[in-house]
Amino acid sequence: MQLLNVKEGQVFGYQLLRIKGYSEGASNVSVSASSQIAAIDFHQKYFKALVLLSVGRNTINFQNDKGQSIQYHCTYDPKLVNVSVEEIQQGTSKRYCRIVYFVPKGDAGNFLGPPDVRCDLESAKQRLKMAGLMMQLFCAQNFEDLGHPSSTFGFEVDNKGEPVVTVFKSKRNVKEWSKLYANNDGGVFAWQTKVEELKTSVAQEYPPLDFTIFSASGYDKQKKQTTMATALGGFPLALFAGITMHCWANSVQQIFPCFKNANRIDTTILPDDSCFRHTYWANYATCLGAFMHEAGHGFGLYCLSSNCITYSLTILLL
Repeated sequence: MQLLNVKEGQVFGYQLLRIKGYSEGASNVSVSASSQIAAIDFHQKYFKALVLLSVGRNTINFQNDKGQSIQYHCTYDPKLVNVSVEEIQQGTSKRYCRIVYFVPKGDAGNFLGPPDVRCDLESAKQRLKMAGLMMQLFCAQNFEDLGHPSSTFGFEVDNKGEPVVTVFKSKRNVKEWSKLYANNDGGVFAWQTKVEELKTSVAQEYPPLDFTIFSASGYDKQKKQTTMATALGGFPLALFAGITMHCWANSVQQIFPCFKNANRIDTTILPDDSCFRHTYWANYATCLGAFMHEAGHGFGLYCLSSNCITYSLTILLL
């Protein structure tokens, strides 16, 4: 058994770590971590593990059904990449990103989803935190896979080194936002208005790039069209709609199952944004990739096939 993409004793500035490896002749590999939060997927002789690191030294154990085992050690130092809440309060000049859940005035912050899925504000925060960690990981390790030094963006993090999800309460209600989205401009005016509102929540001279989901995006079941939904990115706002967030993982343990969920979307009650693939996993992959795409515009990238804007984070994770 061998680990392929990490070295013993490495120090990482991002919290979610992907470890690739192979185990010849084994039919199963398990993973456990001192952080207690890990998941693994095994196919033929290869495996990928996702581990949510704790601040400081981490011990990660791999064992196969042949009795072979590997113990791997690494360190998570959030200050290498991220910016703490305390630094921001002290007026840091560091550039960073925020994860924002944008909620209209008087709205509870619930998002679209089937009746058997929890779609409230707290669930949205967990799903957005996982999405942010996955996008941060994607940038860091995709650069490595392409033969470049690891490089990624930093988030606002708490004292546990975990990304903070900012719930921003708009001064406009759902009805007012509906009018702003009715300009037939692809949501540009709504995007501009959100930028102006979000400025009021930042004290620094240089604003962060806000990875933002709008909670009130909806679905017209008769027309089978989304409402108040747009995908637009440019500094300082990468904006996307929360129309498929019910398909997204709310924990590390749910990432692999969500990317393997082949159930089909019922378009009589929910939108399908999967590039005509119609499954839950495809809605997850498409929309998380599209969210990263809009963030890429926020970082100054254009829609060219040769740059790293992507619509398929499953390439990294599965």
